[in-house]
Amino acid sequence: MESTETLVVGGGLVGLASAWHLARAGRRVTVLAPQHPGTASTAAAGMLTPGCEWNGWLPRHFLELLVAGRDYYPEFLAALTGGDDADGYRVGYRTTDFLYLDSRERDEQMERHHAALSAAGLDVTHLDLRETLRHEPGLNLDPVRGSLRIRGDAVVDPRAVLGELRARLADVLVPDGVADITDHGDRFTVRTAGGRELAAERLVLAAGAWTQEVAGLLGVDVPVAPIRGQIVELRGAPGAVRTVLYIATGACGSVVERYPGTYVVGTSEEGTSATVANTPAVVAAVLSRVSSLVPALSTMSITDMWSGFRPTTPDEMPVIGAVDGGRIVLATGHYRNGVLMGPVTGRLVCDLVTGAAPALDLDPYRPDRSFGKQYRLAARY
Repeated sequence: MESTETLVVGGGLVGLASAWHLARAGRRVTVLAPQHPGTASTAAAGMLTPGCEWNGWLPRHFLELLVAGRDYYPEFLAALTGGDDADGYRVGYRTTDFLYLDSRERDEQMERHHAALSAAGLDVTHLDLRETLRHEPGLNLDPVRGSLRIRGDAVVDPRAVLGELRARLADVLVPDGVADITDHGDRFTVRTAGGRELAAERLVLAAGAWTQEVAGLLGVDVPVAPIRGQIVELRGAPGAVRTVLYIATGACGSVVERYPGTYVVGTSEEGTSATVANTPAVVAAVLSRVSSLVPALSTMSITDMWSGFRPTTPDEMPVIGAVDGGRIVLATGHYRNGVLMGPVTGRLVCDLVTGAAPALDLDPYRPDRSFGKQYRLAARY
């Protein structure tokens, strides 16, 4: 039987970042990284924008956690790539302005969102229609009445970051899932779907939308539900957008020029299907929405489309914390923010496993908190 100090279950950005931080801290670590179709990390657009992802009904401390996730990225990527990707191009990282568009379909007042973001220290400016057009001249202004311009945020290619992490963890990465877990009190024995047996002193459960399946083998309840999102990739002339556009209405929420001439657009929020698929109704809604805002996108080629499952909790905030006296650490439920928060969550998981004082207050995200109301299961697209 193979043995390790810490066994990380999860091959997405949160799981791999946790394993990478633990390995850097000198811990013997093994990663079970089953290649689930629909893993959220491979389906995400890669926006690192607390100001767009935070909603006003969520608590202020969560916005601060999102900001910490954004701010940690340069340090994380420098360490991950050894400093040999100074311009960030290899992983698609760049700082950029975001335009949080105020659509005519919305009833909420932008002033409240602007005030909350400003109070949290974000560089945000409320733009009227003319100023919005000056920053984004390719917009069709019919469905828009203004925007919030957010500076200092960034984008990244999550697939490229996953590739870098897998390369660094190649010696400890096991592309297999969990079939069964036995708790011996002083250690765990994990039997994989492929028949391997692994003994571990601690477990880190960071399997995204599948975390509940693994935690349930230990009698641990994690209220995580999968929410599907669909994304479309377009290719055409570079520069169709100058900023990253975030559409605050519905769920078809972004236009990102990931690389010159390559645009990632989407995405839906569907709690009604467990199938990894792209569907005509959702893809049509995504393309209709973004083409009406940026007419240049309507003439581009569709080069790819994909879908993935975001792990969400009833209060739409992550679960980051230890149970069973610290022997099990949970890191899941990041919903729309797995890419934004993946690296900083990995650092926090490392602190929990090694016994270091976490750099951030994790009490609001503990696994045994009161999660409040039920999930918003209605599909939006």
